[in-house]
Amino acid sequence: MSRRNVSYGYDDEDMASIETIDSRKNKEAATADKISMWARNGKDFYPSYPGVSGVPAGQYQIKYRNGIGFYLERSKLEMDELFILDDSVTNDILSAMRTFWASEEKYRNFGFLWKRGVLMYGPPGTGKTSAVQILAAEVEKLGGISLYMNDPQMFDGLKVLREIEPKRPIVAILEDIDSLIDMYGESDILSLLDGEMQLDNIVFVATTNYINKLPGRIKNRPSRFDMIRKIGFPNEANRAKYLMHKDPSRFKGNEVELAEWVKETEGFPLAHIKELIISVECLDVPFKTAVKRLQALIKSEAEDNMDLIEETFDHADDVSAAIKSASTALGYGGQVKGR
Repeated sequence: MSRRNVSYGYDDEDMASIETIDSRKNKEAATADKISMWARNGKDFYPSYPGVSGVPAGQYQIKYRNGIGFYLERSKLEMDELFILDDSVTNDILSAMRTFWASEEKYRNFGFLWKRGVLMYGPPGTGKTSAVQILAAEVEKLGGISLYMNDPQMFDGLKVLREIEPKRPIVAILEDIDSLIDMYGESDILSLLDGEMQLDNIVFVATTNYINKLPGRIKNRPSRFDMIRKIGFPNEANRAKYLMHKDPSRFKGNEVELAEWVKETEGFPLAHIKELIISVECLDVPFKTAVKRLQALIKSEAEDNMDLIEETFDHADDVSAAIKSASTALGYGGQVKGR
């Protein structure tokens, strides 16, 4: 008779079987991490780790290491804000991207590169990053990958990826593209978008808070960004939908409180509405106190943007008219007055 193992509820035969399985799994894992084959380079052969013909679908960053070259580092797809508002610009972009991914044959018939560019702009916190993540999740469903392109020195890694996986759908993300241009210049960005790389089967997705800072060569050329869409503040209906989605226990069956929250969050970006929920529900901050703090943050941020607008148009004949025009473009409309 087998003796029972009191600690786990298994007898000795069970434990022996489990140990055998665990040992095999550990051995397989160890083998996967060890050099086990040869990589060929012309007439030379180099020791190599086990290879794969394609990386799993998902989100990555291109990295570089001496002795290895370019490689992909897996990133976690941020799921917290994957939420599409009714009648939103994100819906339009998502629909256009689905049409694009289904149109390879048409592009081939005309001899065009199968690529697309999307530029999203608007005030900070309005949901541009969320829209980017939704597009990344969409390409992952197709077995593709999304890549954060935050360093032009890594752009050549895209060519390496294409040589290994010529048919893999790719979304290349250029978040805060204006900052990338400020840091590195625009030549590498232009080269990536439609220069000598001539990449195929790819969608470039870029975001900016300040579209007026972008050179015309970047934003006004269809071959670079074919869709340019503003992500603005959520309207009343979408604020209600977001609040109900994020905090159903508070608002379900409580239309009076929901209406109050919707009213008090007028002019709030999604990021600030999220922070309001966190402040009240997670940190026990009184509702009115949290609202006033966030309103002050929005006012301060708007004033900072006005400073940027004044710098952008410091040579304009009519600075006040330029400020009004640019503030409208940024999405603040009449909410912020020139100082």
